[in-house]
Amino acid sequence: MATQQKPPRAWEVDDLLDLGKRGGGTYLKAVPVLILEKWVREGREVDAANYVRTRPLARRLESSGLVPPFKPKGTTHILTTLAKMQKNHNLNRPPLIQWRGRRTGMFWINLPHYEPLLQEYRKKYRELYPKDYAKLFPEGEPEWEPPTLPEVRAELSETEPILAEPEVQDEIKSLLAPVEQALRDRQQAVERLTEENQKLRAGLEAPEVSFVHTSLDFHSSAYGGKVTSIKDTIGNMLERAEHVIRISTRQMDMFADELIGLKRRSPDIEITVLSRGPQGAEGDRKKLAGGAFERMKQAGIKLPVEKDVLHSRLVVIDAKEVLVSSADLDYTQMDLEFNAGIWTNNPDAVAEAIRYFDNLLKLFQGN
Repeated sequence: MATQQKPPRAWEVDDLLDLGKRGGGTYLKAVPVLILEKWVREGREVDAANYVRTRPLARRLESSGLVPPFKPKGTTHILTTLAKMQKNHNLNRPPLIQWRGRRTGMFWINLPHYEPLLQEYRKKYRELYPKDYAKLFPEGEPEWEPPTLPEVRAELSETEPILAEPEVQDEIKSLLAPVEQALRDRQQAVERLTEENQKLRAGLEAPEVSFVHTSLDFHSSAYGGKVTSIKDTIGNMLERAEHVIRISTRQMDMFADELIGLKRRSPDIEITVLSRGPQGAEGDRKKLAGGAFERMKQAGIKLPVEKDVLHSRLVVIDAKEVLVSSADLDYTQMDLEFNAGIWTNNPDAVAEAIRYFDNLLKLFQGN
């Protein structure tokens, strides 16, 4: 029976309180507070203060003592957890977070729209986790609330006793009413322009290309040790999948659980894994490959087999991105061997990869 997608709705405080609930990473609950802190400290400047990067947030969590130092390439989940929760629960009316730069870990936050929600969550987080909250601000908190017109009027009433007279207060209110309305109209216009600007920027983003690899020893580099960016990149790509996943690999004993989970959450997503079949698997994990094959088959994933001439390894997500590498989707080549590849979202490269894959299916299924 197909899983019914949840109706779209806005984010609520309880949604944010669920951060880190499944994986035990309670430090993730501090992330919305740090997003709000950046917005406030940078003057609430739209198109600047509402852009956040993964790495600065990771350093902020580390310096507060809420989490030990992250491993290299181990910070991706800090913001993608919010994006994944938004997608899984259909919290898109309106969205809170959107990906803006895959290589740089850049995300756009829907501020000022969601500032009231983040302020309410900050107070709830301080109430539920006072010790963690104190660690975030050892040198003091920012001025969370912006100045408001009622506060200005209150300051005037203290310095000018004459404002206590009802008729004078009524006159001030009547003078301030059009100003307050103009400010509200301006804020709405800013939000509309911000949304249109984000759409334009997304359309103008230049295609990206990344070299990815598995290196058992890379100590002479900034990584400082083992690199598994092929495996990490595939994991991130699967999280972004929406409609169609095409995979070509000679053998496979990894990512089966992720693909099965995707199919269960989104039954309409089309997943095709072209391989040499479980009988073509090699090494000690041949039994695991057979089990993964059967479980994917039962989940409704398409598993065409070509036993003789298939040699390509690629992953294509929707019509948006492609990874071509020398590594099969198995543990040996993802973790224990030196392999390399290229990831890109170049439209021409992605389109050609799709034509290549679809031609393989046509040829092999016709045999």
